[in-house]
Amino acid sequence: MTAPPGILPPLACPTCEALLVEDAAGLRCEQCARSYPVSDGIPRFNPDGFYWGEIPRPHMRAVLDRARVVGWKEAARELLPPSRPDLWDYITDPGRADFRHYLPFGRDSDVLDLGAGWGTLTTALAPHCRSVTAVEGVEERVSMLQLRCRQEGLANVRAVRSDFLRPPFPPASFDVVLMNGVLEWVGCADAGSPPGIVQRRFLRRIRRLIRPGGGIYVGIENRTGFRLWLGARDHSGLPFTSLLPRSAASLMTSLLPSWGPRGAYRTYTYTYWGYRRLLDRCGFSAVEIYAALPSYNAPRYLAPLDRAAPVRFLLRQVAVPARGRRLAALAAYAPLAALRLLVGSFAITARVNQ
Repeated sequence: MTAPPGILPPLACPTCEALLVEDAAGLRCEQCARSYPVSDGIPRFNPDGFYWGEIPRPHMRAVLDRARVVGWKEAARELLPPSRPDLWDYITDPGRADFRHYLPFGRDSDVLDLGAGWGTLTTALAPHCRSVTAVEGVEERVSMLQLRCRQEGLANVRAVRSDFLRPPFPPASFDVVLMNGVLEWVGCADAGSPPGIVQRRFLRRIRRLIRPGGGIYVGIENRTGFRLWLGARDHSGLPFTSLLPRSAASLMTSLLPSWGPRGAYRTYTYTYWGYRRLLDRCGFSAVEIYAALPSYNAPRYLAPLDRAAPVRFLLRQVAVPARGRRLAALAAYAPLAALRLLVGSFAITARVNQ
């Protein structure tokens, strides 16, 4: 299905930000003379062949090929690896997008979903707003997203293949921007600048895309979450790197083997207080930070971290394994600062002033 004219926000050149003109060959910038192809209805702004995904690339391609025959959900049911039972809920559960109730979100909202992946958040939000623009950098994932939206009859969704640092949209195009599992990876997209600076540039550019009164949603890990103290691997592929000073983490990732990025440590996450400072420096206001339980990728419960009682209560509700119950019992006596320090991940909202 194709969106009716005027529903979707316009596209702009990611280099000069001039509005793009559509022709037989794709999209063209009349200001800087750059052109961008469109295939299968997807504008493509990054033609390189990198891959990142929850399953290996050949497996992802097999799921995509099967989805064209039997439908995306049946293909996922047949071919998702038995070793990853969590993936079914991850790609199918519309409840993952219930955070919309905490955002300036309504029937006339235009939403940007950065790092849209398989399209779980996109497809869950599309029936409740005017449009969703889903940006994904990986070819197989953006193709799956496009196929899924077509099969579900969602006419108000546009899939775009683009990187995150130069989103191809003019200023004030969206009411809400989603960044679920995105901000921590932004530093890897520009090796020529320190990761913190890359993240701040990125957030300032995203802020320019948001209309006055709009907002952002960020789902992300806590730099000092309790699982990291117990030896869980950071995005570097190694344990404890997020807990170390950045220079020590870079030395560790440069010297030790891992399944994550080699070289300097670039996947920066922050504490409760660090995210507040970061968003404030980038011009956002009304920052609200919630404990996302069990995690930001499965946010069944969001507990505000401005007081301790809601977090203590919800920890007791979600602590099913025996060790989890013991940790929750201890958390029931923890001061608010300790809860902010040790909760595993955050759901963050912030606004752009009117």
